[in-house]
Amino acid sequence: MIALRRIRSTLVAVVVGAMTVLSSACQAIATVAIDAELDGSGTVTVTVDLDASAAGQLGDPETAFAVDDLRDAGWTIDGPNAEGEHTTLAASKPFANADDLPRVIAEVSGPDGPFQDVTLTHANGFAGSSLELSGRWKLTGSLDQFSDNEVAAQLDGYPLGRTPEEIAAALQEHPEALKLVLEVSMPGSVQASERFTLTDGTAASGEVLGTGAPIDEAFSVSTRSNNRSVVAWMIGAAVLMVGGLVVMVAALRRPQRRRGSNGTDGF
Repeated sequence: MIALRRIRSTLVAVVVGAMTVLSSACQAIATVAIDAELDGSGTVTVTVDLDASAAGQLGDPETAFAVDDLRDAGWTIDGPNAEGEHTTLAASKPFANADDLPRVIAEVSGPDGPFQDVTLTHANGFAGSSLELSGRWKLTGSLDQFSDNEVAAQLDGYPLGRTPEEIAAALQEHPEALKLVLEVSMPGSVQASERFTLTDGTAASGEVLGTGAPIDEAFSVSTRSNNRSVVAWMIGAAVLMVGGLVVMVAALRRPQRRRGSNGTDGF
């Protein structure tokens, strides 16, 4: 279970690190991106975005986020990268098919984490393919959700290294300092979505952490991709059918010339 614990420590490190510097108006955003392909395979990428204040206080991201353990668990690391006043670190891992996605998400979220019951449904049809991702946002409202007994033991017995009173005061001063975002990208046109905002083909759903208000809400998004060759064939067949009907109607409506009794044409 080292993979599960270490991957979750990425989100834990963001929360713990940001909590230590909230008085400096830092901001930390963790984005979990699911990028699915037509066949149901794809990649999960966890990206941590720290502003200059948070990055400076957190120290070396490679040490803070246990990069070596992530690599050992099969994740590919990109960064840390300095982008203007922000520092980003990304960890990505592929999933082989739709049934494999819940396993990878479980490594990120854990049994009691923010993303529950995540499933990806993939279906092929004569005229195209469809994908549907669904799950639940589940936040307790407390930042303690992103910690555990092992982390607390290293932080003077407090889940985030600070007393509940200190955390409450810090969040009151900077209520939107910690954010978690779920992004989903799937091929095709979006057919339906719940609890997502759609921008340039990407569905995004985000939450501010530590608000004190629990959340337990379903999310879903579905897309459909048409098989262009089949659609073209169907259009061509339809054109031929319409053309044939036009010819038949024209033939039926053509006036017939009368014939005389002797077999010659009559006038």
